[in-house]
Order: sequence, then structure tokens, then C-alpha cells
Amino acid sequence: MDILALEATVLRLVAAVKRGQGNGAEASVLKLHGTAVAQRISGLLADAVGEEINGQEAWTEDGLVPSALGMQHLNWRKLTIYGGSDEVQRNLVAKLALGL
Repeated sequence: MDILALEATVLRLVAAVKRGQGNGAEASVLKLHGTAVAQRISGLLADAVGEEINGQEAWTEDGLVPSALGMQHLNWRKLTIYGGSDEVQRNLVAKLALGL
């Protein structure tokens, strides 16, 4: 459901830009929701892999081995910071959508 909601937000944003309306608060909502979904997916992967996630990054003939997921999991943790921290994004939503 979260991914479908994320997709709907992207489609609304694209449609608004095509109409020349700019992106308003939708871009901030997209960033907030998108990073939250990515981190939940990363957490689920970490839970599924278990302690193997803490190994060093490695590639094999079969692709990404579980230890490389640890690096990706840590990489996804920074999503709430870069591109504008969640606090900054929430302030933008308050200003643009709520007029605060």
C-alpha cells in the first residue's frame, strides 16, 4: 500500500508539473514518504538476512551476497538527511500546503 501511495504521489507531481503548476508541497511529501518506505524495506531485508548482513561488501557470480546488503542498509539510513532533512521537508510542507 505504501508503494502504491508513493506511486500516486509521483503521478500527481508529474501531472502538476506538466500543467505548469510547479511542484508545491508534493515534492517534499514524496521525499518524506519515499525515504520512509525505503528505510522500512531496508529494515525488512536486514531482518530477513539476520546477522549475515554485518559482513563486508562482496560480489559473486550469483550477484550481491548477503553481506553486501549491510552496506546498502547503512547507505539507506542516510536518506532522511541528504536531499533535505525530514525536519526541513516537514517545514516546507507546513509552509506550502498549510500556509504556516
